[in-house]
Amino acid sequence: MPPLDLLLFPFAQTERSVNIGRNGTVRAPAVFPCYYDSVVIIFILSATHATGAAMSHQGLGEFEQMVLLAILHLEGEVYGVPVVDEIERRTGRSVSRSAVYITLRRLEKKGLLSSWMSGPTPERGGKPRRCVQMEPSGRRLLQESRRLMEQMWDGLDPALEDAR
Repeated sequence: MPPLDLLLFPFAQTERSVNIGRNGTVRAPAVFPCYYDSVVIIFILSATHATGAAMSHQGLGEFEQMVLLAILHLEGEVYGVPVVDEIERRTGRSVSRSAVYITLRRLEKKGLLSSWMSGPTPERGGKPRRCVQMEPSGRRLLQESRRLMEQMWDGLDPALEDAR
């Protein structure tokens, strides 16, 4: 006979992902089974925390910040290759094109960028480019990331000098 928890909660054996919307709300109820001593405890993730406040975006990673900053520095139709070139020029680091394209897609899914297809270009054999622009939410999150990092660095410069 199967364990009682499998009879009562057959879905508990399958993995489910959380689908968070752009504004931090859960698009569909998310069920999380947790096993504790052969009993399944089901957690249902709601769109708000216990305080009732909407869930917020996660912070930006270092590379996400570099991509967003490169977009701000570039003018005109911004697409992947110039973003790669801008990051390499400003940081002296080698940057993978695929890493930039993956990051651009992730930032767009977060609602921080929008994209569109440009007109056909002769240098690409008549193929269009996927261009991007930063959304106001991207600017706000980038500014917030900078503010948080400045708060963390505040007062540490002398300590770093002494560490040498």
